[in-house]
Amino acid sequence: MRDGLNEVENTAVKITKGIMVVDDDSVIRDIVRSCLLAVNPKIRIQGYGSAADALEDLSFFSPDIILLDLMMPVMDGYEALPLFRGGINGATKIIITTAAELSQTKKETLLKSGVDGFLNKPFNPKTLLTELEPYFEGESETQPALLSVTGDSDLQSAFAARLRKIDALTSSYLLKISGSHVVRAQDTAALREGLHTLAGSAGLFSMAQVGHAASDAEAALVAFAAQTGSQENRQGVVHALEALRSVIASAGSERRC
Repeated sequence: MRDGLNEVENTAVKITKGIMVVDDDSVIRDIVRSCLLAVNPKIRIQGYGSAADALEDLSFFSPDIILLDLMMPVMDGYEALPLFRGGINGATKIIITTAAELSQTKKETLLKSGVDGFLNKPFNPKTLLTELEPYFEGESETQPALLSVTGDSDLQSAFAARLRKIDALTSSYLLKISGSHVVRAQDTAALREGLHTLAGSAGLFSMAQVGHAASDAEAALVAFAAQTGSQENRQGVVHALEALRSVIASAGSERRC
């Protein structure tokens, strides 16, 4: 899946930068687009929901920067990285975005494979622009601290819908896992996917605690699935999901105040 290409003419900006945002989370792609265009309205931004679509477009779109999500379905960042590096010129910078904590060994391996930097999720607009600032060569006239997605009603609505969906999935899963109901593999997969996207996007809405709680819950689900549903890991999932629902409820109350 591809998002529309943005190229807004502005004679006050002399240099055009091209950026690929490769992430299966559409909310993150939209937020990155919004933040970067606020810095430089002439930036060309193309968003992709899969690495395969992005690789296909390298034949006509040569970006200066590629933001590549490490954990994606079908083809993840590890598999896609050498294909990207083989299809671009040496000047293109590849920045890995990930919600997982990478060990120093993994970082060193990725750096040797052609990665130029890392951006941990959940991130906020200020963090995003601070990390990318070295690649803009002084083009930005907008202070990252002044940028926010809180004023974008469409993005706010999309994120609010995501929170409601995750809360409903979590509530349903808790009923199954806490009782004698069978927990289907597809239920676990659907919840894990939702938690993964929430972990990556919450920080952009100044809800870092929600993002961290979602990441913890995703890790608990992974452990639960790996151990074929052991009682210890089952309790770990229950605890993590209950903690997430509590954090979501608290964040919702704060935003209404």
